Amino acid sequence: MPLSSLLSRTISRRPSPKSHSSFDDIFDNRAHLMKAEKVRKPWPTLEQINELVKRACGQYIFLDTITCFVGAQCLSPVTQLDIVIGCLSDHSLFTDMDSIYRLILEQCPYQDILKVVIDNLVKPGHGAFVSPIAEIWQFSCAQVQLVVDSLAAVVMEDEGGDLKYHHLSFLEFLADEERAGKFFAPPALALERFIGDVKKGEHQ
Repeated sequence: MPLSSLLSRTISRRPSPKSHSSFDDIFDNRAHLMKAEKVRKPWPTLEQINELVKRACGQYIFLDTITCFVGAQCLSPVTQLDIVIGCLSDHSLFTDMDSIYRLILEQCPYQDILKVVIDNLVKPGHGAFVSPIAEIWQFSCAQVQLVVDSLAAVVMEDEGGDLKYHHLSFLEFLADEERAGKFFAPPALALERFIGDVKKGEHQ
């Protein structure tokens, strides 16, 4: 059995055009890139697999999020996995899951747009959509979409284009100031900032 099948036995990816069922799928879908980087199966290495399984402690969410992060579109899976392993090897005050959430958010381009996307995602009420966010805050649609795509490990667009978080734990992370730090965005505060930004835009 391929080493990466250890993970596919532990998790079962949600159906999505941007997701992968296991590291084997990531490797096969990026075969040309893996060949260019001179990477062969078995990938990941046994050491990397053991590290992820140890860190996961049986948590579906942890492995699910990492698999999606590593399989991000237009990025090197090898590099992405190395970044994850490096992040987990860095002994910090945060839990492994929080470290992954912070890594995903910190790597996101256009941090100013990211804050608006997060507020729209977690605020109570109507949904969050790329086009209205770009229009109201006068961002480029392409830039907003790039931010959303970079959050694919934690955020998805449903069939109607509404932004949704994959797991409740991400919302709980954002709502805890000590855990989320500069990304702190509890629903009530997010709604307050959203209303303030909209009113500010109306007077410009």
